[in-house]
Formats: sequence, C-alpha cells, structure tokens
Amino acid sequence: MMDISVYGIGKHKPQKVIVTKSKVRKQSIGLNDDILQVKPKLSPIVICASSECHVTPLDVGHRMIQYLGGVVGTLLEPSAGTGNLVSAALNQGFDIKSITAVERHYDLVQAFNSRFEQGELVARHQCFLDFSETAERYDYIIMNPPFKQVKLHVNAAKHLLNPNGVLVALVPITFNDGDFELLENLPNSTFSLAKVNTKLIRYTQF
Repeated sequence: MMDISVYGIGKHKPQKVIVTKSKVRKQSIGLNDDILQVKPKLSPIVICASSECHVTPLDVGHRMIQYLGGVVGTLLEPSAGTGNLVSAALNQGFDIKSITAVERHYDLVQAFNSRFEQGELVARHQCFLDFSETAERYDYIIMNPPFKQVKLHVNAAKHLLNPNGVLVALVPITFNDGDFELLENLPNSTFSLAKVNTKLIRYTQF
C-alpha cells in the first residue's frame, strides 16, 4: 500500500488546474522556448486531479533520457500525460517514428496529440495495464507512472523490454525493488501541484 506521507497536500489538493495562454502557463508545464524544439499549440490545458498527472519538468525529463544511455531504438512512454518526456526524447535525438505513447485520460490524450505538429505521433487512448497485455517489446521505456499504482505499472513495464533494454522511472521515494538502481533523489518541490518525495531509478533487462 502506498505511504500517503509522500504527499504534502492531502485534502487541500485542487480538483483541477487551468493552465492559461501565458508565460506562466508554459512554465507550469515545463516548456521553455530556448530548449523545446517541438512546440505546443497554445489552447488551454485542463489537468484534473483525478488523472494523477504530475507533469515531469523538462530538466528532469532530459536527465531521464540521458540515463537511458542511447537514443537509437524503440521507446515506450506508458503514461504520456501532456508529453514532456516525449519532448525530451525528441530533443535528444529519438526518431519520432520510434516512439509509442500511451495515456488513459481523454483530456490528456487530446492535449498530447495537439502538442506535436508533425502529426506522426498520436497517443494511444488506453490504460497502460491493458495495453501491456498485448504490447510488443521495446528497447527503452521512460515513465512517470501513477503513484497509487506504481508497482503494477512498473512491473508491467519491466516485462515489455527487449534483451538489454533499459527502463528509467520517476517513482515515489517509498517504492522499492531490488532489480532497480537508484539514480538520484528528487526534491519535493519537483512538482508544482504536490509536494511529493520522489526519485529516479533504472532497470536493465539481461
């Protein structure tokens, strides 16, 4: 069971956050014109609390991609959210045609799909746990899974790696799995909507 002490907001957490068409909106979802090559359209994004979408800051996303150790091969993002991890992957050299993105919340799927002007990448509107039952294997997986189901999502992802495949995940500090190595602990100010103690971990499939 998840240790609720990793959360610092509790019942006062807002039910939704409306991100406006402004510089503040860009900063709140981690966008920076200086480093973001794939730019989003500026229609408002509404992120509901029920989605458990803690948007990964781009600087963290870039480090997660670097921890993968390569950019040639297929990449899976099981909880695509608004697309920050995919943007980080594209910015660091992944081919857009090699990326598969999955997201179960309709509003986030729409936000994700409107973000990439190429139109070559469309998030699959499906629960990752269902997707994983019939999915192919991947060379790389990068994920920021729902914290309340983190073990289920991480275990499902591990089984989708090719031999020598690498998985990098952002998880609550309370998550423990001896197959993973600790990469770094993140500050509890990492997310704008919640004070959550998290870390980056890595698993290699042998």
